[in-house]
Amino acid sequence: MKRITTRLKKDSVTTMPNWPDEKCTETPARLEGMVSIKRRKRRVINIARKFHAVLDKGILKLFIKKKAQVAPNPEFQIDLAKATIMYDEKRIILIFKTAAESHTLTPLEHTLDEWKDAIRKHRLHRQEAVG
Repeated sequence: MKRITTRLKKDSVTTMPNWPDEKCTETPARLEGMVSIKRRKRRVINIARKFHAVLDKGILKLFIKKKAQVAPNPEFQIDLAKATIMYDEKRIILIFKTAAESHTLTPLEHTLDEWKDAIRKHRLHRQEAVG
């Protein structure tokens, strides 16, 4: 019976808000680090891959190699203005939902709070630039 009640408990996922009251006056600092990315879709085999992530001007770029000079084009990128971003403090993850798919990001080098603050600032900056 205990297993059933733990499954039925509500998720501890919190959605990051859109368009806060404060305005982003300057370009936020660039953040780089290793992250683990996994598709959120339920599958028989879910593979987590490690990427070198670069968060710059509201776009999260994911490279296979650590040096961007080796691979100038990212494996894939996520526009933070168009994605719904959620975070879970207990599991130390960030969840990115786009129109096509959703991914779970686990920071490996920096803490979750550093990534969360940087993503919030970059997302606000990108939403102001696009909107």
